[in-house]
Amino acid sequence: PGCRAEGQDNSGDNLARYADGHAHCYACDHHENGSGVGASHSGSPGTPSSFDRLEYDTSRGLKARGINAATCEKFGYGIGRDFNDQPIHVCDIRTETGSLVAQKIRTKDKDFWINGSLKEKPLVGMHLWSGGRKLVITEGEIDMLSYAVLTNCKYPVVSLPNGASSAKKVLAANLKYLEKFDEIILMFDMDEAGREAVMQCM
Repeated sequence: PGCRAEGQDNSGDNLARYADGHAHCYACDHHENGSGVGASHSGSPGTPSSFDRLEYDTSRGLKARGINAATCEKFGYGIGRDFNDQPIHVCDIRTETGSLVAQKIRTKDKDFWINGSLKEKPLVGMHLWSGGRKLVITEGEIDMLSYAVLTNCKYPVVSLPNGASSAKKVLAANLKYLEKFDEIILMFDMDEAGREAVMQCM
């Protein structure tokens, strides 16, 4: 997990691998070319028809994390299976208008890859909230779900799509959306990467 470029920190989820095999690190801009063959079939990149959506089950929730099924259902997060029939976490990523543009997949070894496109840099869960007094932004999807459980899904919370290193670019791309809230609360990890990201976003 994290950045695979030589000499870079491997502790985060900065390296996103896409269905066609290409990869991009949001920490150091390291890029790996892919085969060009993957889940994409018709339509332009980033449209709902441009990737094969992976099925997943929200009915069990994430018991080990104390996250109930209702929260998983609301945010589009569940347990699926990869091509080797191994369990994976699958998270739908939608634009503000609700268009499904990608899914983020997490393996049991904490490897991450993207099915679809994050070209639009959407905040995970942003389609659920149209504005309000406060918006909490977390570093990852599990943090987002955990906050939602604690607040009974009543208060707006979203997640960065690719960890702290992508925060500044993602927030900059969503300024019009963020301006619909009176207060933005950055709830990132307290490690060096998280602290640095908070300062950059501020």
